[in-house]
Amino acid sequence: MTDLFTARRLKARRILPWLVLSTMILVLSVAACTNDEPPTVTEPVEIRRQQEAHLGESIRLLGFDMGPPMIHPLGVIEMTLFWEAVAPVDGDYLVFAEVIGPSGDTYAQKERVPVEGDRPTSSWQPGETIVDSYRMALRGDGHAGFYRVWIGMLDPDNGMQRLPLYVNGERAPDDALRLDMVIEAEP
Repeated sequence: MTDLFTARRLKARRILPWLVLSTMILVLSVAACTNDEPPTVTEPVEIRRQQEAHLGESIRLLGFDMGPPMIHPLGVIEMTLFWEAVAPVDGDYLVFAEVIGPSGDTYAQKERVPVEGDRPTSSWQPGETIVDSYRMALRGDGHAGFYRVWIGMLDPDNGMQRLPLYVNGERAPDDALRLDMVIEAEP
């Protein structure tokens, strides 16, 4: 009986350090995955639709991706905007997105802090790419025809004034950018 007990004790001494090390690695891995810091993207991302614009002095739109170009008049528009901080961003700005229908009316709109509220612009680091996705449901009286998406940024500390938006060095009318894509709502 003593030999069996001694053998088990020796085996436990060999296994225990590995068990402790494995547990520490697991705890550290879980802690790394659950920290409150939002993920950042510094490696290149695939942007299907290149469209560059500069907002203020610190932010650049690199391009966007959009869901299907054909939707139901009561459908949902899905899009992803790709932002980059070109310098430290001093303020916390809101992104606005508006869907304008064939009649010129607004059929969907959003105003929010980027990345579902998780990435205020003041947290952006120079060179970092921010992947910012949106889902916008068209309002109930949508019609068949062509819809366009306009985007920009608002400064809530300055009366919701739009950030100056430049394309090819020229200021865009109304400080808004029309994305280079038309969405068609089926009849």
